[in-house]
Amino acid sequence: MSLLNTDNDILIALSKNSKDSLDVVFTTKYRDSIFNFSDSKNYSSESLKFNSSSIEKIVLNDQAFYYTAKDSILVASSNIEWIKNLKPNPKTNSQVADLMKASSSEASFSLYIDNSYYQEKPFFLLDSVLVTDFSKATLVDVNISQDQILLNGITQASDSTKSLINIFKDSKPRENQMAKIAPSNVDGFVSFTFDSFKSFHTNLKKYQTQKGYAVTDSILDSETLFDNIIEVGVLFEGTQHSVILNSLDEMITDDALLAFKDVAETYRDVTIWKYGKPTAFKEAFFPLVTFDDLNFYAQIDNYFIFSSSMESLENVISSYQNTTVFATRNGYKDIQSQLSDAASLLLLFNDDTLSGFFAENETADLGNYKTSALQFIYDHHFAHTNMVIKRLKARVDANTVSEEFNIKLDADILTNPQFVTNYTNNQKDIVVQDVNNNLYLLSNTGEILFKKKLEGAILGKVNQVDIYKNGRLQLAFATPNRVYIIDRTGKEVSPFPLKFNDPITQPLSVFDYDSNRNYRLMVTQGSHVLMYDLRGKIVKGFEFSSANAPILSQPKHFRIGGKDYIVLKTKDKLYILDRRGDSRVKPKSTANFSSEDIYVYNGLFATTTSDGDL
Repeated sequence: MSLLNTDNDILIALSKNSKDSLDVVFTTKYRDSIFNFSDSKNYSSESLKFNSSSIEKIVLNDQAFYYTAKDSILVASSNIEWIKNLKPNPKTNSQVADLMKASSSEASFSLYIDNSYYQEKPFFLLDSVLVTDFSKATLVDVNISQDQILLNGITQASDSTKSLINIFKDSKPRENQMAKIAPSNVDGFVSFTFDSFKSFHTNLKKYQTQKGYAVTDSILDSETLFDNIIEVGVLFEGTQHSVILNSLDEMITDDALLAFKDVAETYRDVTIWKYGKPTAFKEAFFPLVTFDDLNFYAQIDNYFIFSSSMESLENVISSYQNTTVFATRNGYKDIQSQLSDAASLLLLFNDDTLSGFFAENETADLGNYKTSALQFIYDHHFAHTNMVIKRLKARVDANTVSEEFNIKLDADILTNPQFVTNYTNNQKDIVVQDVNNNLYLLSNTGEILFKKKLEGAILGKVNQVDIYKNGRLQLAFATPNRVYIIDRTGKEVSPFPLKFNDPITQPLSVFDYDSNRNYRLMVTQGSHVLMYDLRGKIVKGFEFSSANAPILSQPKHFRIGGKDYIVLKTKDKLYILDRRGDSRVKPKSTANFSSEDIYVYNGLFATTTSDGDL
């Protein structure tokens, strides 16, 4: 197209040929020197005779195209057969002409799509709906800018039963609210709205009958479950899925579910019930809903969430409570202003779904377009169409919190989760222990790297050490009768764990005096301390062994002014030792100390008394 020398409109047509390849045909007003080959290399041309017509063949960079001029109109194609078969056609395609009237001259270009071309193409997230079944034809104006692609236009139905879009006939669109509850980590969602379920369902039954779908309606005997529903949302999360009902009157909707109040569990103070009709939504809404395994449900405000798994349901609950939903995502906020608040049908999806739809086009690079939305607003045998394909903006909102992942462990958490360094990528992993004394190492994406059963609860925080001095970090900590050193795969490092008959009473203290990774491990047992090296042997030369009473807090090491200080305390005495265990400083005063840790502040040791005094 860059070789065309014209200011006139250009019409481009794409069509598959008998070899399943794509032919390109374009036409515009003809003028002399309409092609500009002056700067082109590897270019040749020749004239071909066909019947009484002349066809020009151009070969440019080893690719051929053909053109001719008829009645001051240029017609060119990558396939000569289109040029050979040109015939005058006095009849105008009224469907194309009518749709083209809706196009805007201000758009970058207008795109007409004959949906019958997509005989086997699923309609984005709706796998059971083919593009050809959704509507008959589509005309959109396309505007392309640096960070987004906007498509606005109309899609036209076949008749009152053949096109799926007609199920919204005689139904006024309601506000799409699914983004307010759909977790931000799902692959996408579908939202369809109506002001009368009865009218919507009547139209849907006509479509199902016309398509020959064998769908029953066991749930619709009373219809009370859907009587007050104005929006249905379908969430997609890998192989998991959920259906969400947006109710005008949650009390009436809840009454319709009284037969299904068998509690499965309680999660974050929200009751999850077992649902006894897992096929109900497929029966009611096929092909918009295709799954029949919605075994659990819960209610949050005016939303009723039905899910195929407990994990999917818990993801919705936690995301709603954490406000980590689609409505709070930067990508969604960026496209929201381009969309209508109320649409008959809204599809919102991520880059994988968009790339999958255009998978046949190997040159379509959509990797940076992270959020896309497509909506239809029904209006008398056609629907207004809006589509936004948005490039991700790299930004971070100030003073906001976002959920990176949500994971459920096998039992309740015993210890506070703690960040540790992942030496393979210099990012952070998470260690946490459950009430069954299982230790988990989690990646920053929520992957469980290992789960290991321990002999007791971890005391205090987990330390990281580099015992081989090769940058590969291990976890070091104590339980009441063990001292562990564990590598990143969950394996114990020999000769650990060390076993103790008498209980360990304080967290493991790890000292690295000269920052050379020659670690010392101090174990506290009541009033006694034991100093070990990395071979699991008692350190010779460390003279201190016992305090005057049980030690109240974890022994600490500080380096001040080039000198080492090991500090520990009992109820009424503060011990300040050197690295050999000898007394370095003898405090002149005593106090009734608390069990709070010891710190250094302005070169002085600081702790609190049992009365809370510093």
